[in-house]
Amino acid sequence: MGALGSLDAKDGVLGLTETEMFKRNEVRSQIEHLLSLEEISWRQKSRMLCIKEDDHNTKFFHKMANSHKRHNHLSFLEVDGVIYEEGAEVAAQVVQFYKTLYQEFEEWRPFVEGLEFDQIEEAERGWMERRFEKDEIIQVVRDMEGDKAPGKDGFFMAFFHHCLRVVESDVLAVFEEFY
Repeated sequence: MGALGSLDAKDGVLGLTETEMFKRNEVRSQIEHLLSLEEISWRQKSRMLCIKEDDHNTKFFHKMANSHKRHNHLSFLEVDGVIYEEGAEVAAQVVQFYKTLYQEFEEWRPFVEGLEFDQIEEAERGWMERRFEKDEIIQVVRDMEGDKAPGKDGFFMAFFHHCLRVVESDVLAVFEEFY
C-alpha cells in the first residue's frame, strides 16, 4: 500500500516513467487480487451461499464468522461427572472420546453365508461401468459451487468455471487416466 501511495504521489507531482507506471499497475493488481481472496475467505467463513461475489459487506461477513466461532466454542466439558474448563483439558477429553468411539471391543462379527442379496441386471451393470461422457463431465463441473474451499492444487471451483475452455482438456484427461 505504501509503494502504491508513493507512486500515486509522484504521479501527481512529476509524472511517472513507463517502468514506474507498469510497477504501479502491477501493485494495484496485486492489491485487488488480495482483496478478492480476503472477500472469498470471509464468504466461506460466513457460510452464506446466497451472497454473490460482488457483495463487499465485510462487516456482515465478520459478524457471521464470529457468530459461528462463538456458537462452536466449548467453554467447559463434563465427562463422567467431572467438569473440565481448561482449553487443553477440554481438547484432550474430546480427542479421547473420538479415539474410544471408533475402537472395537467385541470380537464377534456377523456371518453373511446363506444370505441372499439383490443383484442388478446386466443392463444396469453395463451402464454403471460405462465411460463418462464429455458433456456429462462438463455439466458436473459447471454445477459445482464456485466458492468452496480450494483443493490440493490450490484452485477454487470458480477458477474451473471461468477457465473451463482452457482447462477442459486437462479435466477430461483426468477421467481418461481413470479408465
